[in-house]
Formats: sequence, structure tokens, C-alpha cells
Amino acid sequence: MAGDDVNVPKQTRLPDAPRRQYPFELPLPISVRLDELLYAVKDAGGHSSRREIVAALIFQAAVDGEALDHLLHRYRRAAVGDLAPAEGENVVRMPLRRPPGPRSG
Repeated sequence: MAGDDVNVPKQTRLPDAPRRQYPFELPLPISVRLDELLYAVKDAGGHSSRREIVAALIFQAAVDGEALDHLLHRYRRAAVGDLAPAEGENVVRMPLRRPPGPRSG
């Protein structure tokens, strides 16, 4: 609907562009990986947020339906052990609560 459109100047930096909120959940192992990515940035002397990391990953992704479909198939077949090192034979221990810090992303 044209009345719901918003005009954004092309020179607008992506972090400053209007936002859209998405109400979804992530599997716990993916959330833990997101925290690991955030810590990696901080360990390298940078600063970021979970939201910014997700946005950057989407920004760099190619718009290639076939490649994305392949990636989705790989994701859907992946097991928890493919993402996190196992601490026992069949179990991966993961924190239920996010670490302290800003919850902006």
C-alpha cells in the first residue's frame, strides 16, 4: 500500500535507517553462537550488539535463491553437535540465560 511506504535517502547509513521489529525466537544453540560472535568482536577491541551482528550478516548475504535454499537445507539437517562441542557423549551444556550486558540487540 503506497500510504505505508517511507522514503529513505540513498545516502542514509544503514544503522540510521528506519527500523522494523521482528518478533521471533532463535534456537538456543544459535543464540549461544550469536553471543560468541559478539564476544569475538569485543575481544578484537570492537563494539557491537546482537542486532548489529545479525544485520551485518544479512547485509553481506548474497541474494541467490539457489544458494540460500542450499544453506536452509543444511541448517534444517544440522544437529546441535554440529555447532557446539559436546561435553559428553550425547549432551551439549548451554546457558539458558544471556550473559550480563546491554540487551539492545
